[in-house]
Amino acid sequence: MINIRFDESTNKDLLAGTLQELYDNTDRAKLVEYPEVFKEVKTNDYYFRKMRIAGLPHGGEVADGANIPTYDPTYGQTKDWTQVRFGSGFTITKMMKKFNRHDLMEKFTRDLKKCEYEMKDIKIAQLINAPTATTYGSGFDGLSIANNGHTNLDGTTYDNRGDVDLSVTGLSDAYIYFDTIVDDTNKIAPAVPNKLIVTPQDQIRARQLVGSDKVPFSLENTKNIFPEWDLKLFVYHRMTDADQWMLAATEHENYGLFVATSQEPDFVVQDAPNTSRNTYCTSEQMFSYGFSDARYIYISIGA
Repeated sequence: MINIRFDESTNKDLLAGTLQELYDNTDRAKLVEYPEVFKEVKTNDYYFRKMRIAGLPHGGEVADGANIPTYDPTYGQTKDWTQVRFGSGFTITKMMKKFNRHDLMEKFTRDLKKCEYEMKDIKIAQLINAPTATTYGSGFDGLSIANNGHTNLDGTTYDNRGDVDLSVTGLSDAYIYFDTIVDDTNKIAPAVPNKLIVTPQDQIRARQLVGSDKVPFSLENTKNIFPEWDLKLFVYHRMTDADQWMLAATEHENYGLFVATSQEPDFVVQDAPNTSRNTYCTSEQMFSYGFSDARYIYISIGA
C-alpha cells in the first residue's frame, strides 16, 4: 500500500514542493523479447490443443497386374496447454494520492504496465533457460526442447542439441542439421534457418561470424560463407546461460515454440470496496506457452 508512511524521508519530501527530481531507474521502457523466439497465437479457449500425425510412406515397385498397395497415415497424439491467469496491482491511499507532488498514481500505473509485460517475457524465457529439462515444458514426444533423442512417429530419432560454444565449427554443424532434418516418417525435409539467437556475452563473436568476409579466428585466407545464409542476429537478453546459443527457422510453418494468449494485460482503476476511499489499480492477463515439435530450433548449451 502506498500511503503517507511510504515516504521515509525526514521532511516527507514527496509531499513538499522542494523536491526537484524523483529518481527511479525502474521507470523505463518495457523489455519484451519473446516474439522473436516464440510464435504468438491468439485463442479464446481455456486450453490450446495440438494434434500430431504423419502422412503416407513412399510408394514402391508394383508388379504388372498386381494391386497397388494402400497405406494408412499415422496418428500420433494430442497435447494440451491450459490458460493460466496472472495478475498484479497496488493500492494508494486517499491522502497520499491527494498530497503527493509527483503524480505517484500515474507513475506506478505506468510501472505496473511495464511489470506485467516483462513478467510474461521472463516467464516464457524459462523454457529456453532450462532446455535440457522438462520443468517448463515438453513436446509431443515428452522430451525436453534440446535433446539428443527426439522421437519420430516411425520410431526413428533426431538430435537438435549441441554441446559446443558458438564457433565456426558449431555454427556449421547447426546449419548442416537444418539441411538434413527429417520428418516424422524419417524422410529428408530440409529447412532454412533464418535467425541466430545469442546471449549479450556472445553477440560480438556472433557478429564476427556472420559479418566478416574471411573465415573469422583463422589465419587462412578462406571465404566466409556464413553471410550468404542471411541470418538475422537476435540478442536474447532473457537467456541466462552465457554459453548457450540457438539457430532457428522461426518462419517455418511447423516451427514449434509458441505462446497462446487469451488475454493481454488489462488495467483497471477502481475505488476501494469500503469506506477508506483508497484507490486500487490492478492488472491481469492469461496465457500459456510451450512447444510441440522441437526440430526447427537447434540449441547448443555450450561446451
